[in-house]
Amino acid sequence: MLTTRSVGEDGFEGKDRSWNSKELLEDWRESWAGHANSYLREIEAAREIDHRSLEAQRDEKLDLKKQAHERGDERAAHELEIEAVELDRDPLPDIGWKAWGMERRGIQTAAGDLWREARGRLEDVRELVSELRERFADTYARVRDVAEQSLGGLAEALRGADFTALKETNDYVREQEREAERSAEKEHDIGIDRERGHSL
Repeated sequence: MLTTRSVGEDGFEGKDRSWNSKELLEDWRESWAGHANSYLREIEAAREIDHRSLEAQRDEKLDLKKQAHERGDERAAHELEIEAVELDRDPLPDIGWKAWGMERRGIQTAAGDLWREARGRLEDVRELVSELRERFADTYARVRDVAEQSLGGLAEALRGADFTALKETNDYVREQEREAERSAEKEHDIGIDRERGHSL
């Protein structure tokens, strides 16, 4: 607990309501997470602390997934979607210090039961996420192998192919497109000339 009263030359003054702001709390939480994470990195911990809500973290993963999908990185998009699934849950309930004290002494409480139930659901979600990651990795490896085999066979088949006719057809189509564009430009210019003639 901290006082919200500022201290001036004459002692305590009025309450400083800026300490009640949500933004200040968010800043403190972010700062605390930054300090904690710097120590976690020093000991090479597998995870870091994120001070944001689960919903905010999930929304970020979904935005990153969309960006990965737009740039064609499907592997990253799938991994980010899996991470978003892991974050799509309720937070663990806060059972209070009294219930924790009783639980530590071996006395089960209703709040402790709720916490254990929520923790069990969280473990189920993490197990599901782990299975999804394994399945995705297996599927990705199989698709990569099939693609490499298919492309290898295609490259072999194309080595001795004669593409002269295809090139001639492509050149003809491009010439027809250019001719159509020139014709459209001429018609447009004629239309403008006619409009000018009528306006004179």
